[in-house]
Formats: sequence, structure tokens, C-alpha cells
Amino acid sequence: MKYLIFPAKKYSSFLISFLLLITVLFLLYSCSTQELKGTSREPIEDSQPETVESAPSSQDTNAEEISYEGTLPAPAFPQDLEWLNTDKPLNWEILRGKVVVLDFWTYGCINCLHNLPYLKQLEEEFSEELVILGIHSAKFLQERETENISSTLVKYNISYPVANDKDFLVWQAWGIRAWPTLLIVDPLGRVVGGYEGEGFYDTFQMYISNIIKTFDEKGLIDRAPLNLGSADYSPPKTFLSYPGRVIPDKKGETLFVSDSGNHRIVLIKSSSGEVLEVIGRYRVKEFQDGNYEEARFDNPQGLALSGDGRRLFIADTGNHTIRVVNLESRKVETLAGTGKQSVEYPPFPGEARKAELNSPWGLLYLDNRLYITMAGSHQIWLYDEVADYIFPVAGTGYEGTLDGEAAGSDLAQPSGITLHGTTEEGLVRLFFADTEGSSVRLLEHQKDKPETGRVETLAGSGETLFDFGLVDSQGKEARFQHPKDLVYHEGSIYIADTYNNVIRRIDPSTGEVSTFLGTIKGFRDGKEPLFYEPGGISAFQGNLYVADTNNHSLRKIRLADGEVSTLVLQGTEKFLSKNKSLKEATVLPLEIFYPGEVSINLQLVLPRGYKINPDIPRVLTWHLKREEVTREGEIEFASTQEDLSFSFLLTGEAKKGTLTVEFYVAYCEEEKESLCYFEYFHVSLPFILSGEGKRESFIDITIPEPKKGFI
Repeated sequence: MKYLIFPAKKYSSFLISFLLLITVLFLLYSCSTQELKGTSREPIEDSQPETVESAPSSQDTNAEEISYEGTLPAPAFPQDLEWLNTDKPLNWEILRGKVVVLDFWTYGCINCLHNLPYLKQLEEEFSEELVILGIHSAKFLQERETENISSTLVKYNISYPVANDKDFLVWQAWGIRAWPTLLIVDPLGRVVGGYEGEGFYDTFQMYISNIIKTFDEKGLIDRAPLNLGSADYSPPKTFLSYPGRVIPDKKGETLFVSDSGNHRIVLIKSSSGEVLEVIGRYRVKEFQDGNYEEARFDNPQGLALSGDGRRLFIADTGNHTIRVVNLESRKVETLAGTGKQSVEYPPFPGEARKAELNSPWGLLYLDNRLYITMAGSHQIWLYDEVADYIFPVAGTGYEGTLDGEAAGSDLAQPSGITLHGTTEEGLVRLFFADTEGSSVRLLEHQKDKPETGRVETLAGSGETLFDFGLVDSQGKEARFQHPKDLVYHEGSIYIADTYNNVIRRIDPSTGEVSTFLGTIKGFRDGKEPLFYEPGGISAFQGNLYVADTNNHSLRKIRLADGEVSTLVLQGTEKFLSKNKSLKEATVLPLEIFYPGEVSINLQLVLPRGYKINPDIPRVLTWHLKREEVTREGEIEFASTQEDLSFSFLLTGEAKKGTLTVEFYVAYCEEEKESLCYFEYFHVSLPFILSGEGKRESFIDITIPEPKKGFI
């Protein structure tokens, strides 16, 4: 639903104030009479296309008929409100002179995530005049913890201030009723208007432009930077970043991993953890076909292999496409989608490369057909390879929990999908994780009539979008919390119950649900393991593989005894070297050297309780530039060596120069080698030669304590 509350014409200020006051009071009253778990109301997740009131556009409305000044003052923020990405609490006095956009969101909501690129676009377009504030009013219990929100800010590269409105105080003060909701506040701290749902960019761009023009004419725009400060939400130091999915090949020898936070696909040897290939470029978020090095992705998620195992299908979620990798020719192509999110809701079926999709997430390949959970439009789609046609087979597009005929059912951000089997009568049975409904549901249809199936809830409430928790029971009495993936294996369904940080198990014949492994969020191997928002799960011959998303790691579960281990990645150095020069060199103070042989000693200073990883060799790349002459090379050091010492011969007429070195350090906790961290250093040392100079230089390289994905 797109709900616009911008006034379309100028009325008397008294009338506008009166109407807005009545509206706010009514909304506040309605807030207090509804109920949400842990809050005083039940919001909705706004993903529907219905327009409640059309906003005036810059093309068909005279700008003079629109008011770009607010009337009612914006509600004050609670004094004890916890803010992230800023080192000070915010208020309207600090923000005076800026146009402010407030984004009410919750990080598990796909429609909220769809708005993030457009907020970034506005932030860049109006960099001096606009401030964006995220108000994170959580739906799920897991989403209310500050640590989990901060991890999400890293995952989606959100740099503007975000408030943890865990008690819904800001939500209620503004009378918000749905995720996402966005509002504009003018430079004097008065509310101009707001918008519910997606598709806000054009309206907001027009309003913000005219608000700036209106207040600029009065000298009320402040373009000075606010200097709000920012916490360090740098990317994780692990090789993988927020892996979303993992699947084995047909022989169980190779694992295919969606390295979602790094926007790439990683191929790993299952037996040793050796990194075999990388498809895509480290942390480059784009849309491009080509070979393994040329291809680009945006937050890839679901994976599936063709029947012969020669092709890998990828749900390129952020690019709203399905990609296919020919594993023999090493080429990536676009199978379906245009690279743009569908402007139609729900998306139209059609020829695969011409159809616009909406956040495809999970994949399942079966008999020349590819099932796709279309999370953004709350549907399940099917791609027919023979016809090269893509179309929905379940879900109306309305976010809900309604069972029944597949075409008339309501789904809620479906994510993982797995095959139960095909009966002798040709009935295909599929289970899927209906993530926002916190349930596991069944889709079944005749093999030759996929568009005429039925949807039933196997486990989880199936009543509302707000029945969640951690309850082991049967069928609809059981509770999950935002499960993202599942796999059917050896008679059971195993579920990555993401926001409960556990692995669950269902007996599909009875619907009986039990907690298999995990308790609270954390990181621990063994028979009492801990996970942190696991997002992907797959199986092969008695083993489960888990993409432990917020721990940035891959876990292996041996079903015979429940033993959990972490796959230690090997051979990463050859791929890390391709990621160098990603940040500016740190320039050290000028050194004065005596002409001749000069010794450089780099001493690694590790954080307490950490050690150099002994299994990963270290290679230092050096560049020596003196006037127009450049020399370069590589030096390999012992993997356990904590000092990097080498020498250069500095002679000749050139009296000054610069030595630049680049290298990675792989390190881990002394008592826990299964999870490695990587720190990249790029150091520049300017020098001059003098008869009074020294023959050696000692430089301390301090390795920071890594930001962990767990407590």
C-alpha cells in the first residue's frame, strides 16, 4: 500500500493545523487500542500496490498549489533513545536548518530493504541539505537487540544515524501504522508529509527539491556539516561476509556458497575447506555478465544445480534476476529478469529475459523447471526452461497467511524451498519457509499443472504475521521466528530458524517440531553448538551444511551424533591478494636513511588472546619508487612469524623516495582456530638519503581486535 499524506493544495493554516491535529490524535488513540507482542499495537507490513491518495507530480501540478512548509512540530525524540552511527543523541535543535527524512523500518522486512537504495540516492543527491534518520521499530524479538541492528547496518552499508526504537516510543509518537513508513520534516522541525510502502523516490525527490528552494529563499537552509560522528561499522574481517546460502554438488565434493555480503559466489572443497574459485569481485555490487572475474552480483542468495550438475543457478536478489553459471565454460549469464525491480505489483509473467522480478530468494531445480521464491512479491514462481517463460504458481501478492488454492493463497516473504518428493500419481510436493509468517508451508501440484496447486501450513501458527516464538509442538501449535531456509533429508525437514539462532527439525508425517541444535546466539562447535542468525541449510549423505550468516562462517553438522564443526577455509591468500589497494595507504613519518643496505622491520602487535594463523602463508608486496625509477616484488614469510623483516640496497644519485608495502595478516583466537580474521595493511614510508641517516627502521603494525559476529 502506498499511503500519501502530503497536502495537495494550500488551505488556511488554521484548517490544516486543525485537520492534522485531529489526524494525529486519532492515530495515537488507535495505537493505544491495538496489540503487538511486546508493544501496544499491531503494525502491518506494507507491500501492497493500492494507492490511498495520489501525490501531486511535478509534471501535472502547478508547484505554487503545493505547500512545502510543515505546520505541526515534529514530536521530540525520547531522551534515552539509543542511537547508532552517531556519537550523540539527536534532537530537532541539532537538526535545525536541514531537511530530514525519517524511515520507520525493521530489518527483516523485504519491503523496507527495497527502500534502502533510494534513500542512499537521496542522501547523495542532497548531501548538504538532507539528513536521513532510520527509526528501527522492530517486529521480531531478535530485531530489538542493538547488536543485531548494528550488524544489519554493516550488512547493508547504512551509514546514516539509526535509532533503536525497541519500545515503539517514536513509532507511537508519530502515529505510524506500517513498515515501511517515511516522513519529511522541514528545516524548522515541522512535519510536511509522509508515505507508506515502496515507490516513494519520485515524490520525495520533488518535495525535497522544493522544500530546499522554499527555505533557501528565506535563508533558513544550513549547509554546514553536522559532524554527528559515527561508530566503526567496518566490514567483517573474515573471508566470508554474511553468507546467505550453501549447497553441495551432486557428489558432495564441492560446496557452492553465496558470499552475500561480498557480492560473490565462492566454491569450496567440502573435505578440506580449500577455496577453489571465486565468481564475482570482492565487495563490488553491480549487475554484469561475463567470466568469473567479470561477473558482478548484488546480494546473491538462493542456489540450485541443474540435473546434470553442470550449471549453477543463482538468485541475484539485489539485482532482481536469476543468473546461471556454466561451470564448464566458466561463464555467467542472466537467465531471467532485467536487472530492475518490477514496477508492477505483483510482477507480470512473461518471456524470462524481459520479465521484471521482485527480490527472488530461494531456488529449487526439478525436471527442467526452476522454482523461485519471490520474496519481494510474496509469491512462488516457476521458470520453464523449454518455453523460456516465467510465471507465478502460488500467492496473490498480498502478504498474509491464507491457505487454499495456490493462486488464491497469501504468502509472507517466502525464502527457502525444498523438495519432499513426487508421488506415483505425479503430485509434486514442496516445502517452503514462509519467513515473515514464521511458518513452514506445503505447496503441492500435479506435475503437468503447476499453476493449479494448493498451499497448506505444515507448522507454525498460520493465523497472523505476528505469531512467532520458540515453541516445540505439533503443527500450528509450534512457533518459529523468521526462518529463512530448510531442507528435506532422510525423512525429516531441517530448518534454519534464523531469528531463534537454532536448527529445528520437523517430522513431515505428523508436523511434530523439535529443536535440534542451538540455544542462544553465539559461536561454538561440538555437541552443544551456538549459531547466530543462520540463513542457509542444505544436506548430503548424513551431513548438514549451514550458512551461519552473522558468524560469517560455514558449519557442518554430522547427523549421526549431532557433532558440529566449522569449516576452516584454506588457500584464501590467492584470492585475498586480488582485493588489495582497496584503501588508501597509511603514510608514516619521513625517515632518513644512510646510503647502502637498509633493513625494514615490521613488528606485528596482536590483540591479547590472539595468534597468527599457522595454516595461511603471508606474502608481502613491496613497491620502491625513487624519482622516475620503480622497483617491486614479493616476499613470502613463514606463516607463524610475527615480524616481517627485509632489506633494500639504496644507492645512486636519487636522494629521496617512497617504499610502499601491502600485506594481509590471518589471525585467530588462541583457543579457537576454526574462525579466522583477516586484516589488510597498506603502508607508505617516505625517505631521504643522508650521510647522517640510520641503517634500519622499526615499525609497529598494530592489529585491531576483530569485530565479532557474536557475543
